[in-house]
Amino acid sequence: TTQLGFYALIVTITTPMALFSQSLSTTLYRRFAAGTEIPKKVLELNFLWLSFCLILFIALGKQLVIILFSERFFPAVALILPLTFSEFFRGMLQPYNMFLNAKGKSKWLMKMSFFMAAVNLSGNIILVTKFGAYGAAIARIIGNISFYVPCYLCYRACRW
Repeated sequence: TTQLGFYALIVTITTPMALFSQSLSTTLYRRFAAGTEIPKKVLELNFLWLSFCLILFIALGKQLVIILFSERFFPAVALILPLTFSEFFRGMLQPYNMFLNAKGKSKWLMKMSFFMAAVNLSGNIILVTKFGAYGAAIARIIGNISFYVPCYLCYRACRW
């Protein structure tokens, strides 16, 4: 129960990283639908934001946990690195996901979602039983990468 609490705490702290990417992509949906590609500036802004957050959480995550929650929550600090990387990839996939959605590639996205679900399920069964909350964080990274890579490859392969 304690490990789950630490996991939920760090997920709560790191989630805003990807929410910016999701908001940016949702805002640009109409532009994605009318366009032939994702504007390079959007991808650069998204990458810079996520990289900034990644560096910030790695550098200041320990202090953030202690300031917000006290030293009793210090064991949660071990989850900052993997969960920050998880949110990094979740944020990176947002523009590609939204662009493919705007282009009517819902069947492809559904297949990618099923693949991600299978990866998440198997990853959690294997890794959580062996490594607890840290295993769940690693499974989350793998799950987000398993959706990011197909989204990116589908985007690159399609000609609009």
